[in-house]
Amino acid sequence: MSSHYTLPLVGSNNPCGYDSTDLPYLPSINCGTEIVFQSVYGNHSSKAPIRIKLNSDEKIDNIRLVHAYSNMDCLYIVSGDGKLFEIVNGSDTPKRLIIDDNEDLEVLQISSYTEAVLFLVRDKISGESFIYGRGHNGYFRMTHDKTNDYSCNTIELMFEPRREMPNVGFPYVINHIGCCYSFSCCVINDTLLHFTGQNWLSGGQTHVDGYFQWPTLIQDLKKPVTKLECGDFHVLALLKDGTVAVGGSNSSNQLTSDATHTYNQPFGVLFSNISNIFSGSNSVLYQSKVGFEGKLRYYFFGAKTFDFVATKEDKKKKAIRHHKDEKVFEQQFTRDFFLHRYEENPEKIYLDGSSYYGSNPFDNTELSLETLMPFSEFNKGLYPQYRKSDFYKNMVKVVLQPKGIFCICDYGGGLSSKMFAHLLKASDYSSENNRLILDIVIHTQH
Repeated sequence: MSSHYTLPLVGSNNPCGYDSTDLPYLPSINCGTEIVFQSVYGNHSSKAPIRIKLNSDEKIDNIRLVHAYSNMDCLYIVSGDGKLFEIVNGSDTPKRLIIDDNEDLEVLQISSYTEAVLFLVRDKISGESFIYGRGHNGYFRMTHDKTNDYSCNTIELMFEPRREMPNVGFPYVINHIGCCYSFSCCVINDTLLHFTGQNWLSGGQTHVDGYFQWPTLIQDLKKPVTKLECGDFHVLALLKDGTVAVGGSNSSNQLTSDATHTYNQPFGVLFSNISNIFSGSNSVLYQSKVGFEGKLRYYFFGAKTFDFVATKEDKKKKAIRHHKDEKVFEQQFTRDFFLHRYEENPEKIYLDGSSYYGSNPFDNTELSLETLMPFSEFNKGLYPQYRKSDFYKNMVKVVLQPKGIFCICDYGGGLSSKMFAHLLKASDYSSENNRLILDIVIHTQH
């Protein structure tokens, strides 16, 4: 399928109300996606970026998620319709993986930490959710249904709620999955937290041999979970009301001493007004929106913290606001380095900390998106040269992983979101210039 967008502006007075300096060029280009992966394992400067060929055997029109398997030289790509693709051994060509030889199974999430990777999978026909896994089952980190030394090189079923939890009710919807060093977790039906593997909680029911198993309910968090993050031995769940439920090891004060944990309630609740969470191995980054304008403020806790131009009050709270008085528009944190980008130079990526694998140090290290995705090659006529920064800010998505950085340019999605943002702006009939909104023509060719 190819799509083409044409927005003819009717009349010399620009009746749609667009600011021509704010619009990208909209040539009739084939929609598609480009992905470049830059490894940060070991000596990253000696490793050339991989430009992934998405149009080799089976065209991938858009991307649901990307994932770098922590324990192998393996990249996963999930298309917008849930198809799973694998790239191994430094190749640039994805290979389609059909889980259980069932075309109706779509991948929703992927999580990995050390020697195992988990896949949250849904049956598009029945709506059932499953957890599949690949790797080593040490500490029963994938399932308690198999032995502690079990290992698999193919993707196998690890948790089937309908079979293993017959008294909970149906349907069973697994919403989130997460992997730690020696245990894994999932959220069922929005609020129910379940574990498999080693017990690092301050309480909770365990299996007879001291390990968790998937069917055992750890805690009902009562409020819907919107994001799950894992460290070496701790777990964080961002709740819909802006609070955070935390549990597990607090060895570096990454969970703070403010949360209350009991045997029956091993997860305590922290903070309010939190908009995003990120976890390193023994560190946590909380993001909060403050003030009427929703300005972002960041709070680090744990073994690794990074302070950037913070006030004395912020430093007491281990908060960071911005860097060199430039507005932060993106930040991500993983094991164990911090990525940040700024409004004034969106084509620059800055890294601090060290990669979990290979212990490669970063001290405000600068990586250039212009090098990874050269404007002259990837822009494809969308933006004029003088708006190069807008291309990197609006069209290029950066995804940080423990072993590298994915740079994704979704031309179809980027154009669509841009177009509909302007259409929404033009729907304001209080402006006389917007009366001719119907003169906008959208042409799609299948």
